[in-house]
Amino acid sequence: MLELAPGYIRDLASQIGFLSAFLGGFAATLFGVLLTTTKENKAVGASIALSALAGIAFIVAVIASTQVNAVTHPEAPALVAQRGFKVGQIVMSAGFMLGVYSLLGCIGFAGWARSRATGVVTGIIAAAGAIAVTLALATL
Repeated sequence: MLELAPGYIRDLASQIGFLSAFLGGFAATLFGVLLTTTKENKAVGASIALSALAGIAFIVAVIASTQVNAVTHPEAPALVAQRGFKVGQIVMSAGFMLGVYSLLGCIGFAGWARSRATGVVTGIIAAAGAIAVTLALATL
């Protein structure tokens, strides 16, 4: 397994934390908007569930990225630096990926609440986004 420098991991964790906070806010806003819709069908229910999952996953990623930043800081106390480094990285990465894919799924399903045609379009766009994200993450 490739061993990464703590400074690199810290910078990456900072970026993931920032993106997670931003996208988590977007997911929470989308969740609130979807909750106010009067239309009740499976697409709306799926979008609500996926936006809630995305918001929670991004919150987890933000907290985990803060932990990774704390343990990789050059001036971290020895006791802090020894705790939860690998676990923090795994939780941060998993939370971020789950949040991104859930948010894409939410967007894909949301179009179906309006019409079949809109659902097909948003589904295709979300699938293309998921493919692009997967390719980008696979090359890291």
